[in-house]
Amino acid sequence: MKLADLMKDKKYYPTILLYGPLGTGKTAFITQAGEDGLILDFDRGLKTGIGMKDQFSDKRRVVDIAVTSDGEDFYEDDQTKATKWPKAQSYIQNLSNKCRQDPSACPRIACIDTFTGLVKTCRANIQKRSGKVGKPMEIQDWGLMFIEIEHFLNTFRSLPCVKIVTGHDMTLEDKQGNLLGRRLLCPGKKLPTDVAGFFDDVFYAIKKKKGPKVEYILTSNTVSAEVRTRTNYKDDFNMDDGLNEFLKCLDYVDGMTL
Repeated sequence: MKLADLMKDKKYYPTILLYGPLGTGKTAFITQAGEDGLILDFDRGLKTGIGMKDQFSDKRRVVDIAVTSDGEDFYEDDQTKATKWPKAQSYIQNLSNKCRQDPSACPRIACIDTFTGLVKTCRANIQKRSGKVGKPMEIQDWGLMFIEIEHFLNTFRSLPCVKIVTGHDMTLEDKQGNLLGRRLLCPGKKLPTDVAGFFDDVFYAIKKKKGPKVEYILTSNTVSAEVRTRTNYKDDFNMDDGLNEFLKCLDYVDGMTL
């Protein structure tokens, strides 16, 4: 294979991170995948798309939502029981195994909403297992959490489809309170650095006022946030143009019918 042929390889599917402040349209954007999409819900933010009225309303209503064997999402709403993380681990491993045996069984676009919620679900289970519910975690607990999150992301990345993860942002400041930048909201010192390596493309979501209208933008052209794209796509993308158009701009639709 030549370098020029890389993006035309049907076996090459990217993993994309879309992160930014609350209310910047990330969840509404991934639900545009419609019947081509599968969403692992760790945040219970998907109701955002139910009442939205735009050209993607019908698509949002038919997007597939992953559920546990007992029909639940992966949001951990009971910190004392903390049962959702093992169920999420089992789900993603079973999905990976099924897709490996039969690639046609894989969704065309798999999404995690949100990374922030995934971390909370994992952390709650670690605290429960270590007997520290409601108490600070110790170094060994953090280490175990990072290992399990990395394994989960690696399994997710192995799926033969486009993968998209949404997340929230955090600001980095110096001792004087000056902004140093923005990055994915993520605990610890090691994991935030390691997480970036799981993604081919990292876009920052922003909300812009343009007269009376509000535009929801994905950008990889900013120095204030941690971003990158292996396709060198440097234009701001208006989310109203649609998820399929976004993937076309990144040259990630070869070999796919979207």
